[in-house]
Amino acid sequence: MVQPPGYEDGTGRVCKLNKAIYGLKQAPRCWYNRLASALEGIGFRASACDESLFLMGEGESLVLLLVYVDDILLFSSSDKEIDGVQRKLTEQFECKSLGEARYYLGMHIERDTERGWLKLHQGQYINTFAEKYSLQEERELARVVQNPTEEQYGAAERVVRYLKSYPTVGVQYSASAQLRQKGVEVLKEKGEQLGEGKVFLSYFADATWASEHEDSSSVGGYICMMGGGPVSWRSKKQSETALSSVESEYMAMFHAAK
Repeated sequence: MVQPPGYEDGTGRVCKLNKAIYGLKQAPRCWYNRLASALEGIGFRASACDESLFLMGEGESLVLLLVYVDDILLFSSSDKEIDGVQRKLTEQFECKSLGEARYYLGMHIERDTERGWLKLHQGQYINTFAEKYSLQEERELARVVQNPTEEQYGAAERVVRYLKSYPTVGVQYSASAQLRQKGVEVLKEKGEQLGEGKVFLSYFADATWASEHEDSSSVGGYICMMGGGPVSWRSKKQSETALSSVESEYMAMFHAAK
């Protein structure tokens, strides 16, 4: 670090920050380290897959804590566990409980505990987007794509029309979703016990073969399902040229299983 231009006093001295301040590049890291240290102190452990996800306990006492900057979501089947975590956090930070989560990061959260389902949708965001890029100003939408063709423009227009017509269509997860995928049937054939309350992930993968005429590449994709709804998905041109449809299918399955 050096003294900023116009503020040199000839000593070369600079200030050391003992506390992170908003707006500085190191502030987010300092805040995360402080929060992670506090969470680990009360029994949480960071997920190996996502550093913004923390876990504590297991079984009926399992608590999941999801962090986005200073917004926190708590998940648990036990209200007692959630109340305990909130009480410990308020001892170290100024916290405010907003009750049951209904809106988070632009996403609406709807629940029906009696029927056992949860639904996520982005109705408010879609309405705002559709109003900004209204069909009366539809040519503005085309500017988000560099040099769009008429076919691309038409596809974008159809997407906006669909979103405007069904803004609250979302992803729904159900505790009673029927496990009829082939993977579950294989487990049954092997005589393994499925049991109550177990959660299964089902992956589906598919691919074209030499569908891209410019370079004869293929497009592969997959979707991961849990509780009757998708949790991850991908569709992308394959980086290597498949010599057969079987090879392109294997590439799609490889990315699904990673």
